[in-house]
Amino acid sequence: MTANQTEILPDDLLGEVLFAITLILSLVVCTANSLTIVVIWRTTTLRTLANLYVVSLASVDLLVGLFLVPLSLFILPSSRVRLYYRHIYLCVFINSFNVGMIANSLAHLTVISVDRYLYIVKPYLYQRLVSFRSVLCCIAVAWVVGLCYMIPPYFVFRNSPSASYCDATQLLPRWYLFYFTWTGYFTSACIILTMFIIVLRTAYKHQRRIHAWKTVSSSALDIVQEFRFGTLFVSKKSNHWKCMLIKHE
Repeated sequence: MTANQTEILPDDLLGEVLFAITLILSLVVCTANSLTIVVIWRTTTLRTLANLYVVSLASVDLLVGLFLVPLSLFILPSSRVRLYYRHIYLCVFINSFNVGMIANSLAHLTVISVDRYLYIVKPYLYQRLVSFRSVLCCIAVAWVVGLCYMIPPYFVFRNSPSASYCDATQLLPRWYLFYFTWTGYFTSACIILTMFIIVLRTAYKHQRRIHAWKTVSSSALDIVQEFRFGTLFVSKKSNHWKCMLIKHE
């Protein structure tokens, strides 16, 4: 072990504590996502098209939980030097798997956000576009996106003799680490944020309409007339006429 390696490695006690925490986290992640898949599979009412995305996302997280065990070995100083510093492809694997699974999860969340947008904001378009086949195609695209981020590091990594330890910034080119990965992450985050903001705004508008409808329906409703610009409610109570116009968005 070189002097540089000794400086960057944590002490044995801290490494063992972190290793134990990572193993517990791995167990929790695997258990929770396995239960999610089993519950959806065994409950007939939960076997919906939307929950196919949930099952696929849970499968991604289950893989992450399973591979947390070999990744957690990187925390231990002895195994880090013995395995990852001496075998370059293990170092590439730990970095590529991390990036690929993050991209896969973000792709699933992006697809889910678009699905919810169509379901709530464009329900008629949702019925025409969304089917079992289209959902499977979207899930396949999400997994392909993850593979597209996971495979390139095996071809573009730099086996630099000056790199005495497993460091992604020395192992992988800058264009992959920053431009390629962060561009995808930022794009997914923007789409997810935009879709859910629109969904929340639409839900708020629907809530206001429901409240207005309940207010009008509580009185003696006499006339309801639909116009292009809105709905006109006219009621008579105690010899007084009351009008309410709810504009269409």
